[in-house]
Amino acid sequence: MGRIIELPESVRVRIAAGEVVERPASVVKELVDNAIDAGASTVTVELARGGIDLIRVTDDGCGMDKDDLLLSVRRHATSKLETADDLVSVLTLGFRGEALPSIGSVSRLRITTRMPDADAAWELLVDGGVESEPKEIAAAPGTTVEVTRIFQNVPVRRRFLRSPATEGSRSSEAVLKMALARPEIAFRLVSDGRETLSAPAAADRRGRIASVAGPETASSLIEISSGEPRFLSLHGFIGPPDVSRSNRSHVHIFINGRPVDEPVVIRALRDGYAGAMAPKRYPVAFLFLEVEPEDVDVNVHPAKREVRLHSAQAVFRLVHGAVKEAVIRTRPSAGLAERSGDAAPFGAAAPAGAARPSASSAGEARTRMTYDLWAGEREYETAARARQFSPWPGTTAPGEPPMTRSGAGLCHYVGQTAAGYLVAEVGDELRVLDPHALHERVIFERLSAAETAVESQRLLTPETIELDAGEAELLESVSDELARLGFEVEPFGTGSFLVRSVPSVIRPGSAEECVRDILDRASGERGESGGALREKMLAAVACAAAVKLGERMTAEQAVSLVEEAELSGVAERCPHGRPTSLVVKHAELERRFGR
Repeated sequence: MGRIIELPESVRVRIAAGEVVERPASVVKELVDNAIDAGASTVTVELARGGIDLIRVTDDGCGMDKDDLLLSVRRHATSKLETADDLVSVLTLGFRGEALPSIGSVSRLRITTRMPDADAAWELLVDGGVESEPKEIAAAPGTTVEVTRIFQNVPVRRRFLRSPATEGSRSSEAVLKMALARPEIAFRLVSDGRETLSAPAAADRRGRIASVAGPETASSLIEISSGEPRFLSLHGFIGPPDVSRSNRSHVHIFINGRPVDEPVVIRALRDGYAGAMAPKRYPVAFLFLEVEPEDVDVNVHPAKREVRLHSAQAVFRLVHGAVKEAVIRTRPSAGLAERSGDAAPFGAAAPAGAARPSASSAGEARTRMTYDLWAGEREYETAARARQFSPWPGTTAPGEPPMTRSGAGLCHYVGQTAAGYLVAEVGDELRVLDPHALHERVIFERLSAAETAVESQRLLTPETIELDAGEAELLESVSDELARLGFEVEPFGTGSFLVRSVPSVIRPGSAEECVRDILDRASGERGESGGALREKMLAAVACAAAVKLGERMTAEQAVSLVEEAELSGVAERCPHGRPTSLVVKHAELERRFGR
């Protein structure tokens, strides 16, 4: 180890900048925070190439005079607190006094600002940490901050930036979160000259959610409210249990108006859905918590993404109780009847008058059934649900005897449990199988093995999907891959898209679910190689196509599924790594029974 030295100012500034400025989205967040703290009623964010080439944030807030402008780019200079005691009751979004000097040290920073009653504006340029002399110019009241050449003097950090589409998506997400936090402020986002978000000031939070996430999403949400406003309170909106996502990118948490990642709140939210939502799925949620400033520490993360709650257990109980109560209210009274099989079962018999397939045609159909279980439903759609088609061509009636053996003789099917699992003997093993995981794997392997683009099915009636600005950016970045997967998606106004074609394997009515799942996976795996991302997108298609756990299957369908998986050698795990079956060898049964 060498001698201890004091680092020069230029090195200290760059180290500090690395904590605050991770990527363009970090800059966007800090600048929007400052605009809000300045009392802006309108904030406009402009990006070029996802913020890599340009970030410009314009507000109509209080502005600055010359002296404050000079201080704003000095480290640890701030208007938002004065003493250490102020740290325990921070109500502003920015307060460290590090954002502007950090940004200016690794980019070309131009600030133009004018106070409402001033005769002229002031402009200051900071290039790689070097300040120019401020000069008077003509400009409207408020502040405009322009950032170019990000990481110009930190080439290693610049090389780690992702594609413009990926960086743009993250920057859009930062604007979206701030727009959700402040419905009283109008937000506008322009990316490469195209407006991707227009959110006028809204009267309430549901109105703001409608403008950024779409009116259909907003109208489907369940409102929740709990607690005491002066001490600890929750107000928010959650999605119904049958609407879920593969990651938590649609869980938005705000504490005292600050968007945060808070594990305690996320755990309470998911536990509130326990038993009503599949494992490893996340709900759509917009949660706004108000906590006494003294009970929350916002100074634990350089980028202020995390907070520390002094009453974490009380917050957990508040969120969990409100969510659980709302989820219970969504359960229909007919739920028990449906679970007991009163509802139309998976693979139901054909409508009255429909022709039954012959034994030979049933055998031929069985060879394709596990790959294309939704063929009958698509025939319904193609013929506008004409009643002459059987929903399950090639199957026998669901009342057939539970024990069956196919022609291949690999599987002796025992039956399906009340929870939806399959029980079968395969060779010298007894297996309990998860039909969704197994079917998902079979479809995934077939799609992966296809040498050409996935076969597409055009919808008679296109499905409309509403996306926020970040999701729309992601959709554009993966549009070519979506087309190869069999999707045809086109813009239909701001934030809305029409899905005209889908992969022929997925079930009717699941286009929106599948596209959203693909975008969730693309969001969670930004920057992955094309092959790795394609695998995750194929897994999303397979998930949308596969039979769901709990849907009733005929014996013939179950046997066909098990045997195809066995013959193709893919029976152990689904594309996401979950096991498809629990296996007990006959020898183990004999040992345990003392035979």
